Amino acid sequence: MGFCAHCEVKLRTKSYVDLYRKHDISDIDVLGYKFFPDLSYMTVGSECKSGEEGALDEIYKLIGVRDYFSLDKAYFLKKKIHQNARQVALSSKIMTFSEAEFRVLLFGLGVDVDKEIKIEKAIYFNLKNAREYIKKVDEKLLSYMLFEYWNKENWRNIHNIIYRLESLKDISEKNISIEFKLYLYNTLELLIRSILLNVSRAMSLNYSDIENSSKVLLFGDAESLHERRKLLDLVNIELGGQNGLKASWQEDYIDLCRRFSEKPNYSSLMPDLIHDIVNNSFYERMIIIDKKLIAKYNEITRKFIQDIIQFLEKNLDLNKKFFKEFMEL
Repeated sequence: MGFCAHCEVKLRTKSYVDLYRKHDISDIDVLGYKFFPDLSYMTVGSECKSGEEGALDEIYKLIGVRDYFSLDKAYFLKKKIHQNARQVALSSKIMTFSEAEFRVLLFGLGVDVDKEIKIEKAIYFNLKNAREYIKKVDEKLLSYMLFEYWNKENWRNIHNIIYRLESLKDISEKNISIEFKLYLYNTLELLIRSILLNVSRAMSLNYSDIENSSKVLLFGDAESLHERRKLLDLVNIELGGQNGLKASWQEDYIDLCRRFSEKPNYSSLMPDLIHDIVNNSFYERMIIIDKKLIAKYNEITRKFIQDIIQFLEKNLDLNKKFFKEFMEL
């Protein structure tokens, strides 16, 4: 459908049971997102179930998950769906398909279902292997991207991902494997998503002053930024310090936001390009970025991604070998 799709996205919440731990209370099998040329944003989600019973309970669960993730469209797929469950889904604007109905639909669109399933399985297991590898190298990065990213406020994700990536600057050469790079590209895609969401909101907030809007939204909103400044002033008075709120990379970040807002039709395609590379360029022992794949996107889109990589290399002192193949395009 042209969306960047992610599988098994976890829904997490805090609990006052067991010392205020976080618990995975649900998930959604496939979550897809897409930016449009004006940087407007749309999300879709699909719950895919086997078996022939329990469809009604599963649809109620999907309704809750849809509301939590603010999905614009939700789909429910199951081998067999009882009419009562279909009626509930219809009233909740959820599209339902049995396996047979879905295969007929895709066949009518000229899609080879079994071939696509093999491709998707290969993509899934590649990423799964990358997760197993990164777990040994930087378990905190894996934990954040798996369990925290989709459940955090978007502006916090920008700070947190940059902080986690900074911890990779001391990674030894022997650990820069195919699996390591695959997971880095996957993380880069979601960092770009978060940045574009903030740019989109900044454009809506005050298009005539993108720099200031982007600065404010980097801390949530104007009220949140004001409270943080007040708190920091109190800390500086108490400790006799002169610590500032601005991150060391903030000015370069604001410059990126300004440039993305000036050409939204090109910047909107950045996640799609990285997602295509993650899905189609990683093989058992090598990375091959097909020129035909890159040719689908404008040179400005590619250059914008390279600008983000340079931003990370400059501000976080990341090893230039991490994204070497893409930077050489």
